[in-house]
Amino acid sequence: MGLWIFLIILIYSFLKTTGEYETATRLSLIIIPLYSAIMMILGIGQNFTPLTMLVTLLLILVGIAIGLFQTRNVKVKISNEKDKQGLPKVKIKRGWYYLLGWIIIFIIGILEF
Repeated sequence: MGLWIFLIILIYSFLKTTGEYETATRLSLIIIPLYSAIMMILGIGQNFTPLTMLVTLLLILVGIAIGLFQTRNVKVKISNEKDKQGLPKVKIKRGWYYLLGWIIIFIIGILEF
């Protein structure tokens, strides 16, 4: 039950920002994907078998496909606002493909357990 409440809140937060331009942050574009890759490598190192490597390769390919799907309708614009370094802020409007991609990722995660 708690998982469904979490998913509903998460989907609501995605729906709220789907049609809006958001400022691209270093956290969302670099740090989170890098952390995920490091955790995947550490997780594989503890359970290294041919089956684990096959599943990992399959999940990487599925992840790439979902990532390409999510970026189909992304719009990027450079705003007139400046960041701390005086550079123009980059804003991203992700759209419905991004939301649908995350729903697919959560369904895969739920089916994995």
